[in-house]
Amino acid sequence: DIKINRRDVFPKRNLYGGYIGDGYPLCVDLPSNEFLRQGATYQLLGSSPCPELQEAKNCQQKKNSAKALILERGRSHLYNVLCHSSIPAAKCNFRSQVILDRNIPCTGNECSMKRSPTLIQVNEHIFYEYVRMPCVELPFYNNAMKKTIKGKAMCSNPELDGGLPGTSCLIMIKTNDDGNVAIIHHPQNTSDDEIPLHVHHTSPNYFAVSWDGNRFPRPSNKCGRWTCYRDYELNECFCVVTVVENAVWTESKQIHDKEVVDEMLSRMHIASVSPDMFDPGTFAEPIVVFRQDNRIVTLINRAGASTNINTIVKVEVGQKTKYLRNIKSSVFVQNANSSSSDYSFRNPPQFMGLIKQYKRDAHYETDAVLDHYFHHKNTAPFLAIRFIQRFGISNPSPRYVTSVATAFINGAYRHTTTSNSAGTTNTWNFGTGEYGDMEATVAAILLDREARSVILDSDPTHGSLKEPLLKVIGFMRSMKLDLDPVTSPRVVFNVLEAIDQMPHAFPSVFSFFLSDYAPPGPIAVASLVSPETQLYLPTNVIGLLNGLFDIIEYSSSRSNVTNTKDNYDYRHDQKGHRDITIVPSHMEPDDIVNELAMLLTAGRLSAISRQIIKSACQTSIVGSNGVG
Repeated sequence: DIKINRRDVFPKRNLYGGYIGDGYPLCVDLPSNEFLRQGATYQLLGSSPCPELQEAKNCQQKKNSAKALILERGRSHLYNVLCHSSIPAAKCNFRSQVILDRNIPCTGNECSMKRSPTLIQVNEHIFYEYVRMPCVELPFYNNAMKKTIKGKAMCSNPELDGGLPGTSCLIMIKTNDDGNVAIIHHPQNTSDDEIPLHVHHTSPNYFAVSWDGNRFPRPSNKCGRWTCYRDYELNECFCVVTVVENAVWTESKQIHDKEVVDEMLSRMHIASVSPDMFDPGTFAEPIVVFRQDNRIVTLINRAGASTNINTIVKVEVGQKTKYLRNIKSSVFVQNANSSSSDYSFRNPPQFMGLIKQYKRDAHYETDAVLDHYFHHKNTAPFLAIRFIQRFGISNPSPRYVTSVATAFINGAYRHTTTSNSAGTTNTWNFGTGEYGDMEATVAAILLDREARSVILDSDPTHGSLKEPLLKVIGFMRSMKLDLDPVTSPRVVFNVLEAIDQMPHAFPSVFSFFLSDYAPPGPIAVASLVSPETQLYLPTNVIGLLNGLFDIIEYSSSRSNVTNTKDNYDYRHDQKGHRDITIVPSHMEPDDIVNELAMLLTAGRLSAISRQIIKSACQTSIVGSNGVG
């Protein structure tokens, strides 16, 4: 469970030098009554009037429940959606989660709400929680107002958190020699002890920002030649800042240079919600400004307005569409005369608000971090190598890895075969086209020529060593072991203990062995790996062989078992019935040896070993009942 009071609320860098939160819309850009717009999500609370992802004071008892929006039965369109009754006035069929597939009109008190509700009451006993879509805030803004919560005063964004009318609030930063900054709030007519620690001038909460040109005021350059105030005791620079917002796309004209388009899009880090969420007539007709290959860029201006910071940029690549806001928000350090200096950095997005924090936003931030890792450029090849290794090839070629990684990224894989006799070509398509599609990934692994070519069996570096556990399971399956439910599990358990590999008993999160383990010797010298070899310690090898001998010699479906603590004595029953039930297809010694060699060694048993086994087998055939 996420502990919201222990959460770092400040902006966080991603692995590319940007921020976790890049590519998400601003919360201030959400349309009015967004709880009635397409994509709005509702979670069923049942009879509990307490929201799970947002704050509700003293919500243990119904009389202290959060304030709910009570829907009007028979009139409210939202009521009809949440009730989900097939027949009007019939009993509701409540769902655990409801996502609006279209905009719906408001009715009654729904239309007069200044802010979206948290709690929705459908009837006397059923409540839903409205879960706002993922969005981010910018920690720096102009025209800040004083807002007091629980006796602590901060600078609020009036467009988002409101504030006390007629008050002002100064937002500053302090910098160190590393270029990191901390946010400082100075509300009007407020003493130091009324300002919370995370925005106090003594705050230790520094975070990284992207200074333009890597130039910034710091103690070692006299705080930008006295652009900022220097605290010699703390060795920090205190600066007043202001926010400047500029449009990236300044005019609606055709651009034919792909590099120019790429550069402009690279400066647009803030996403936009879909124009479909807004009321009809909000936007003018879209204008296509770039079309090349499978990419189309379209500008969607507000009705009656030219291209500006409120313009939505629609980017289509194949079947995928994303919306960006045509804005670059920069934070400038002010000079002593209140003019902007040459020091500036990008206004970083954050999921967690500085004023109020919700578990909902902590979940969104966590999901954004996981998505960032999942879509990292190294993820696909990293997983491709691990998947291929688990399917039996320890050292896949770069071509093989690239093929599987491409299938993972594109979510699609095409396999083509040609019939030598008829000359016909057959094609199979796998995957949904979604990033990370496992159908396409597994198909790319199993159908690749490197996984199916029998010629590669002659290469001693091809394939992989079988894990001890798989050796035991493979032996039992090949010998058609008929396990007795009383005695046999203990026999198998002893074997698994001996090989130091038990199901669901990984010694660490990295499983039983490392994927890049290379045993000393020829394998390491050849820059190859053999992960499973890490398990083949001398004691484990002896334990494996002894365990297989025990299964052959002592396991019986009707054994006489003597148990004294952990001392087990397995004896054959008088009938000599064994768990091994395999019957050879042919009774000739050559056929028996060849069949067992195929089952137990994949046909790789040497001719010398076959002859030794054949000699022993000639005296051990037990009629047609099996192998003795």
